[in-house]
Amino acid sequence: MSDPLPMALIKCKKCGQPISNKADKCPHCGTSLKKIPFTAWVVPIIVIFAAIEIIAVYKTTITVPSKESSTSGKPARSSVARIANIDKSEKMQEQRKEKIAKLIKNGVFQKVEVSGGIPHVWVSQGFYALHPATKAEIISVVYAYYFDGSNSSDSVRVIDSFSRELVGSFSPITGLKMK
Repeated sequence: MSDPLPMALIKCKKCGQPISNKADKCPHCGTSLKKIPFTAWVVPIIVIFAAIEIIAVYKTTITVPSKESSTSGKPARSSVARIANIDKSEKMQEQRKEKIAKLIKNGVFQKVEVSGGIPHVWVSQGFYALHPATKAEIISVVYAYYFDGSNSSDSVRVIDSFSRELVGSFSPITGLKMK
């Protein structure tokens, strides 16, 4: 029985000596001749660039009010005790909508839907690879899109898109709590 791919002589990249194309390393200088598979370096690079883009683009849009007093020196008064100051302008809402769409396109979210008045973010595998602070920032974008920061019971639920189980929740008071 013959080998379908016969041996051929090639030159070593390092020392230039003739060696078999089937050799794992050069017998003269010891240089490895194994090639790194395409996926071994492309996939990590794609993941790194996706994470950098998410971190750079998706900064939180929620600010929690400080306990400092107003400019008059007295505590600020409001008919509603706000837990977060959220810019609900048309421009900010459009930016949030675009960010959510980009997260879905990049495979971080599978979808965002409202059920029973509560936003549910269905997260994909890309979400789990993110730093915890980045996860909180991008979930806060969903919170800010749906809520104005006036109700302490408002929250966003985080659902695993594969298992369909509740894996976390977000509110400005507690931040992102993952199970």
